Amino acid sequence: MPEKAALEMEKAVDLSGRSPLYVAALRHACALAGDRLSAQSLLDELKRSPLQRYVSPLDIALVYAGMGDNDSAFVWLEKAYQERVTRLQELPQPSFDGLRSDARFAELMRRLGLPLPWGTSSSLPSSPPNGPLGCHQGNPPAALERVAV
Repeated sequence: MPEKAALEMEKAVDLSGRSPLYVAALRHACALAGDRLSAQSLLDELKRSPLQRYVSPLDIALVYAGMGDNDSAFVWLEKAYQERVTRLQELPQPSFDGLRSDARFAELMRRLGLPLPWGTSSSLPSSPPNGPLGCHQGNPPAALERVAV
C-alpha cells in the first residue's frame, strides 16, 4: 500500500510544482515503503529549499517520522513549535503514529493544547483545563449552532 501511495504522491508533487508539502508527503510514503535512500535524498532537497521558498519544519519532521528517526523528527517539531506553525494541528493524523509512544509527543501535544490522539498512552492530561488552545469546551455557543454548512 505505501508503494501505491508513493506513486500517487509523485503525481501530486509534479502537479504542485514540487511544493514542499507534497515533497514531504512523498518522502514520508517512500520511507514507509522502505525506500530510505529516496527519502533521504529529497529530505536534503527540502532542507535546501528554504533558500528559494518557505519550507515548514513540520514537513521535514514528517519525513524523519516516516524514516523512523524520532530524535530528528522531534528536533524539527520543536522548530515548528518555536515558529508557531499552525499546521502542528496535524499531529494527531496517522502520519505521526510512529511518534506517539514517545513521551515527547504527549508533551508537545500538551504544550499545543491539543488532545492526545486515540491510542496514545501518557499520564499527561489530554488537554488543558480551558480546552484546546484556550477554546470553549462543551456545547458550542448558540450563535455557532445556527451556522449552516
